[in-house]
Amino acid sequence: MIKEGKLRIEAEPNGVKAWLTIRLVKFACLAYHADWNFVENETDIPFLTSDNPVAVRYSGLPGAPVMKFMPITPTLGLMMTFDPKKEHEGILHKPHEEIERLLAEAPTGKIQSMHPYPATVRNLNKLVVQCAESLVFSSRHDEGIAKLVDKYGRYRIEQDFVGWRQSDGSFIHGVIMKVRESTN
Repeated sequence: MIKEGKLRIEAEPNGVKAWLTIRLVKFACLAYHADWNFVENETDIPFLTSDNPVAVRYSGLPGAPVMKFMPITPTLGLMMTFDPKKEHEGILHKPHEEIERLLAEAPTGKIQSMHPYPATVRNLNKLVVQCAESLVFSSRHDEGIAKLVDKYGRYRIEQDFVGWRQSDGSFIHGVIMKVRESTN
């Protein structure tokens, strides 16, 4: 109907921009109240970094936790876990005034220190490589790191756009992000 000109959609020019800005503030509020870990790497395996500052782990299942890891140095990283089941009292659905109040309060999340085993550091590095756009950085030359990049360098963060029909006939549109081998 759109192609034939029978259906025309009129949208506010700045509507999408406004909606995305509101969502960004709500996600900032979620991060503010989330659980964070300072990851202190005391192993002989350095954290890798990449041209994508944040590595994301998500199973792709709606409602599953999302883990974000930001390597800062070869020995220090930050990890945030967002669990929708524990979402701070429905932040994404609260009005703007309530978000402002939540941002003025002390954060409710836990801040902890974490000292990973070598296997965990390797898994975090694998995730960093998989989420990189095209560059991976290391503080030293290492054959193991080269093999990791060779094996997982074709992975990317990709988005699936999804929609769910509601009982009233309306749709909820969303994005499911996954780390998977690139098809390009």
